[in-house]
Amino acid sequence: MKYSVDPLREYRIWRRYAYRFLPAWGGAMLLCLNSIAGDMAYSLSYYANVYHLPTEYAFATGMALCLLYYVGQTLLYEGSHLAPRVLIPVVVVNTLLSIAYLANNSPTLLNLLPLFSALFYILVLNSKNHRRYTSMLRVKRRRKVRNSAPDP
Repeated sequence: MKYSVDPLREYRIWRRYAYRFLPAWGGAMLLCLNSIAGDMAYSLSYYANVYHLPTEYAFATGMALCLLYYVGQTLLYEGSHLAPRVLIPVVVVNTLLSIAYLANNSPTLLNLLPLFSALFYILVLNSKNHRRYTSMLRVKRRRKVRNSAPDP
């Protein structure tokens, strides 16, 4: 049996999902990237100076965090169950970097911003709206795999 999709119907479904879930997904994306950027600007450059390393190490670590984050987002979009296993460690590393930096330096608003954005990102990841979006993506992936399987 051939599975055919009406493009107009698909567009309306995805538009409805975008209005419903895009603020949670986009907000989570911006929060994590803000936390990574803040850690690159403060924590990682501070530790590179403390341990007499070139600043390229701080930049490379920040880029590795960004790469892991984008891999996690891609897995999330594909509906994989491995996405939380990639995204949660990135958030934990961001939080620990922010806390360790604040333990050695005086807190200012710019120093606290990466910590607050990482903690708020954890809340968004565990929100009901974000969980509904990820479960909807998993269902879509299962249907796609089931429909693309050859008929016996």
